Amino acid sequence: MSARQAIEQYKDLIFAGDLRNLVCDLADVLRDLDKPVSAEQYLRKETDRQDPNREEFGLDQE
Repeated sequence: MSARQAIEQYKDLIFAGDLRNLVCDLADVLRDLDKPVSAEQYLRKETDRQDPNREEFGLDQE
């Protein structure tokens, strides 16, 4: 069973906290592999997912 299948099958489980940790771990690995741009892209996507209104409050500084 894939992770996606598990999420679809067990709709009452919430994986949001795990996803945050996974994205941070992935970003750490990408930085270690000298891929900081990819790391930042993943972190920005996760930040957008968590708070889609962050630009509205001036928190998105590029």
